[in-house]
Amino acid sequence: MLINVLMYALMVYLMFRMFRLSKRNKKNQQLIKMVNTIEDEAFFDNCDDYINTIQDMVFENKARIIKLWGMTYKHTYYGFEQLLEDINIDCLFNPKTGGIAENEDSFFYMYLAIPNMLYADNEIERKAMVFEKLAPYTDRLNSELSKVIGLCCEKYYQNEGDRGEEFYKKVIDGDYGGYKYSKSLIGLYKMICNAMLIKICSERGEDVSEYDGLFRSFAQTGVGKRWCKAIDLELPAEEEPEEPADEPETDAETVPEETETETEKKEEE
Repeated sequence: MLINVLMYALMVYLMFRMFRLSKRNKKNQQLIKMVNTIEDEAFFDNCDDYINTIQDMVFENKARIIKLWGMTYKHTYYGFEQLLEDINIDCLFNPKTGGIAENEDSFFYMYLAIPNMLYADNEIERKAMVFEKLAPYTDRLNSELSKVIGLCCEKYYQNEGDRGEEFYKKVIDGDYGGYKYSKSLIGLYKMICNAMLIKICSERGEDVSEYDGLFRSFAQTGVGKRWCKAIDLELPAEEEPEEPADEPETDAETVPEETETETEKKEEE
């Protein structure tokens, strides 16, 4: 009898969890759809519609953060301070675990994407406001990779200490086992650290060829182009296809060896 009750309770729990995940996925899709309108004039209206109609505090504030990022993307800062004040960071933490796994993307925007764009626009005071908003959560986020990389980038912006150089190297080398991160974002974190390291080494006139492969991959993305432009890092020249020789003498059995940049795939759990 007890086993039957436990099995029934487990089934109810699993059904509830599936239903909850389904609803969350639907809200995520709506959020992604909104982000994809960033180039449209209606972007801010779309954000406001989402914020005013979504009956979920978490997604309401995720949308506010995306709207804040949209302001930096479009270099339009009217209402920036009020919107930043309205963002509820507390609700982005899981009430049971205290973690941010489900909402790490929001912290990526707050710690990395938004400050990077503000730095590019020389909006130093507004950038300071963003970090001031995040300051009360520093201890709670000590084990989050997004936060640590964000603060390292801030060291670069402020020209403090080693400007994050040693930590960038650790991330590129895969030495981030003590930190929490989303597997879907770790590649982007590495690319950002790689770009920051190239910038620092280039300023010293050092050879950066060992970082070139990951840099080229990063530069081909929209995020990468914007990031590099923000820190005044020259994008790699596009490789032109080689012109065939006038009289090629190709061995039919010979296949030219392909070489490709391999992004490190091993991710520590």
